[in-house]
Formats: sequence, structure tokens, C-alpha cells
Amino acid sequence: MYLKQLRQSGVSLIEVMVAVSIIASMLGVVGFSVQSYVNARANLVNDMKALYLAEEGYEILRALRDDDWTTLSDLTIGSTYYLSVSTTTIATTTTQEIIDGEFYRSFVLDEVYRDGDDDVTVSTTPGATVDPDTLEMTMSVGGPSGTTTLRALLTNLHAS
Repeated sequence: MYLKQLRQSGVSLIEVMVAVSIIASMLGVVGFSVQSYVNARANLVNDMKALYLAEEGYEILRALRDDDWTTLSDLTIGSTYYLSVSTTTIATTTTQEIIDGEFYRSFVLDEVYRDGDDDVTVSTTPGATVDPDTLEMTMSVGGPSGTTTLRALLTNLHAS
């Protein structure tokens, strides 16, 4: 007598479990990747906004300098100031400015020193003197992603 071997057709429970595990793992990886992309994009957008606000602040200080150098030169060196911008006026203030509900912008002016060759130098250089017609500006913009800082020199264009 011959025994007939039965062949099982179909999918076993173990195969189903392995397939479900692989699909779940792939969905988890895809979900994590999408979430990482969204977070990175949000940080990039915030960093770009902060950079643009710092550049805008620098341009505002340049406009104030062009209008009247004493607007800047009369400010206390090393003190933190803010910008007050409205549709009709631009001014410096000691009241913090909050932009879009999450960014704050401030600036500090420092003296600039020159050596005997009229090159910008540090204050500890022998013979260094303060240049009364140049200020170093440090513009800082803080936001959700941290602080962006921009440094530049502002020079009195109307100095004799």
C-alpha cells in the first residue's frame, strides 16, 4: 500500500508573523524619516528667518547711520539696544522687540581701535587708538532654534 503524502498549500502562521513584522518595521522607519525631515525643515526655516532678521537689523542700522551718525555714536558702548520699527519711523530703544511672537532682535555697539597704519586692531595693541568714526555692531537674533549673530563695522560716511 502506498501512502499518499499530503502537501499543505497556503501560508503558515509563522510566515504571516514574519511578513507583518517586516512591514511594521518598514512603516516605523518611514515614519521616523518623515518626522526627522519635518523637524529639520522647521529648524532650517527658523534659522533662515533669524538670519534674514539679523541682516535686516544691520540694514536698519546702516540707514540710521546714513541719516545721522550721532544716532549711533551717542549710544552707550557695550549696552544692549533694540530696534523700534513702525510704518513711519525707525529708532533705537531699550525695550525688547519681539518679532512674529518667537524671535527677538538686539544689538550692541563697541569701539573700534586702529594701529599706527590705520588698520583695525585690538585695544591691547601698543599705540592703538579709538576710531571715533567707526563702530563695531553685533546684531543678535534669538528664536526657537537658538541665536544667530552678525558682526559688522559701521563707519561715519560724512566724517571729514
